[in-house]
Amino acid sequence: MNATQKKIQKTSRVIAVITKILAITSIVFLCFEITGLLWYMVSPDAAYFMLGSIRVITPIEISGQMGIIPEMFTSVASQCFFTAIIIITSRIFKDISRESSPFLKQNVKRMKKIAILLLLNSIISPSIQQAISKSMNLTSQMEPFNYNSEMFILAIVIFCFAMIFEYGTDLQQLSDETL
Repeated sequence: MNATQKKIQKTSRVIAVITKILAITSIVFLCFEITGLLWYMVSPDAAYFMLGSIRVITPIEISGQMGIIPEMFTSVASQCFFTAIIIITSRIFKDISRESSPFLKQNVKRMKKIAILLLLNSIISPSIQQAISKSMNLTSQMEPFNYNSEMFILAIVIFCFAMIFEYGTDLQQLSDETL
């Protein structure tokens, strides 16, 4: 194993730990978001609730308007996608830290999954917000469909990187066979 491979493994090990911590944090945050959303749906008039000795103020009390509800649903949907992406990313770096090469077939599949999740997030989250706003009569007219162009472009870039990694896996396999 050469110095570059050792450096890749060492860096991947650190990033795997960081992404694992991010995944756990994201899951906890998602649980809080879902709990807050469900709590608001059950008790929409309450301005706060107590979490042990901590007073938690709802976003509704801060904003004072019903327009926050579509934002909350969109936030939960986006957070679900983000959590899934972080978990997949953690697995990619965990495998890279264990193997002698980053060019693995399962990593290519995972990168493609990330691209698909980003693409779905760019379409689904704005759709949820628009549908809820329309159902609550928060919009007076039919708004044009609004997708997240940054996520869409990022999905395309990651998919292209997955294709490059797929080519790298083929070259790695060819190299291993010739040795």
